[in-house]
Amino acid sequence: MSSTESTALFEACTPREDVLEGTLQEDQFAASLATVAHSPEDAPPVYKNPAQFFEMTYPTDGLRTLLSNLTGRFLTGGGYEGRYNSSILCLDTRFGGGKTHDLIASYHLATDPASIGDLERHLLEDDKDLVDDYHDAVDDGLTVDSAVFVGGHVDARNARSDRSDPDAPNTRTMWGEIAYQLYGLEGYEHLKEYDQEQQAPGGNTLKDLFDHGDGPALILIDEIAAYLEAASGVEVGDATLASQTLSFILSLLETASEVDDVTVVYSIADTAFEEEAEEVRNLVDELNQIGRRQHKTITPTDESEVGQVLQHRLFEDIDNEVAKSIAQNYFQFYTESDRQFPQEATEASYVDRLTREYPFHPTVLDTLTEKIDTIPRFQRTRGALKLLARAVYYLWNNQPEHYDRHFVRLYDLCLLYTSLM
Repeated sequence: MSSTESTALFEACTPREDVLEGTLQEDQFAASLATVAHSPEDAPPVYKNPAQFFEMTYPTDGLRTLLSNLTGRFLTGGGYEGRYNSSILCLDTRFGGGKTHDLIASYHLATDPASIGDLERHLLEDDKDLVDDYHDAVDDGLTVDSAVFVGGHVDARNARSDRSDPDAPNTRTMWGEIAYQLYGLEGYEHLKEYDQEQQAPGGNTLKDLFDHGDGPALILIDEIAAYLEAASGVEVGDATLASQTLSFILSLLETASEVDDVTVVYSIADTAFEEEAEEVRNLVDELNQIGRRQHKTITPTDESEVGQVLQHRLFEDIDNEVAKSIAQNYFQFYTESDRQFPQEATEASYVDRLTREYPFHPTVLDTLTEKIDTIPRFQRTRGALKLLARAVYYLWNNQPEHYDRHFVRLYDLCLLYTSLM
């Protein structure tokens, strides 16, 4: 098709400054919940700064569902009028990525909501009224007690998450560490014996622990499978720390399902420790079978949303009218040309894909999410972001002089494949 029929890519889209200047650092592709929560001085500003984090974050359906649920739970747990009954939220990433992003968003929502300038954009449409209620409650003094446990960040024999905290006890278990993070030394003393003996506390003991709080509590648990793998090598009587940890998780989820002020968000998907991850899934199935209906599974990023996630992070502005025009012109070309194109390209729904995923041609995203994604260690959204950031940087800094470009195409990535990992 003629290049004069559509506005050029470089006129319709404005990359973000760090992408255009090539200053998007490697560490900014690797979000770390543990670093944000326990050593924020080491975290990139885009992750540790709530305002910047939410500005750069595309509100997927999964993220909006999660934050709507948490906002309602925090209000209810603080004695305010709220809604949502899901006290147990599982981030299942077997079909996509985004779980670390969602966990960091949850952490910021709980610990520094006043710094989130556009929270409304990140809630479900019917829940936007909760924003003012939550901010008013925070102004009234509402705080959320928070605990963050990342299995790959701690040692199976030493569960201390923040080694720089001079007051932190030498916790030996997940439950001891969570108790300390939630309620300080007073909370830890409540479970000290269970922690030192590495024996999982039961539901009644956990309910007594949560009575130490005056408002809502949020517990974030990530990389459970990695922790169970390490804990399986620690003997506890005739059992192991792994089996005790599974018992604790069951008691924790049961207890959270019975109270109004405690919410647990956890992730279990881990291809490197699939056997351990499956143990946790079976445990959750058992929980649901005995009648606990407060459990909700959330997919952080659906496959259909990967394009928007990438657009939002890499581009400051995209002209939607130009996107529609280019999509229509290309679709007309695909359907009227004598050349052979894939059947999908000639179906009416392809116009929507071309528009929705602009300036990336759908073949780019299909390749990244269906083909390159099968390469070991290539993480779908994070890996795609890394590749496309480099492609956009190169393309915008080496604009062709003799013809217009309308899409970022697959061949823009070819010279970059050596940097996949």
